[in-house]
Amino acid sequence: MDVTVTQALTIHPVETQTVTWSGVAFGSAAPNRYVFLAVPYYTLGTAGASISAGTIGGVTATIVASPGRGGSATGGFSIGVAIVYALVPTGTSGSVTLTLATNTTFRPRICVYRVVNLQSTTPVQLLSANNIDATAPLSRSVSATKDGFTMIVCSVYGNSTTRTLSGLTQDYTVSPVASMQFIGGSIENTSTGTVTGTVTGGTTGNWCVAMASFR
Repeated sequence: MDVTVTQALTIHPVETQTVTWSGVAFGSAAPNRYVFLAVPYYTLGTAGASISAGTIGGVTATIVASPGRGGSATGGFSIGVAIVYALVPTGTSGSVTLTLATNTTFRPRICVYRVVNLQSTTPVQLLSANNIDATAPLSRSVSATKDGFTMIVCSVYGNSTTRTLSGLTQDYTVSPVASMQFIGGSIENTSTGTVTGTVTGGTTGNWCVAMASFR
């Protein structure tokens, strides 16, 4: 399996219910090329919301997971994450659209992965949680298969915006607003076993996390 980050974490410049990026980098075309998205996001308001639909390069996307949460614990915001993919064999770039399930606006960011030689789109293991209230560090583990890959995406509201990820390659980290951090990463699995992602820093946090392994 070959997994490459083709576009670093990119913000959508306008808050709407359906957002569209143009000219997103997909990498070299291949008959078995999947484009995966890690999507951390936030909305204004306290009602947790999930991503309900999307397209990648004009292809209807699959939403693997999209936990969202809101409330006073997240400072009056709703935070969320998603793992999204589509089989996009042609073109080196294209558009990406994402739609929030509820009738509200949001401002997501996307980190784009080119994945080839994927054997199955069914996760070996998927963890998806929208109500984690955790002290540092936060650790999550999934079973992994040799020659597959694992990814994790986190949104956290808490007392630090300088957390770091270990156990997987940290592909992005950003603080979109005060007291909020998006952080995540990926790894190609070199053996069968367990992959653990650990986020350290700060002392408390309110989290949305999605973590999945594929083969």
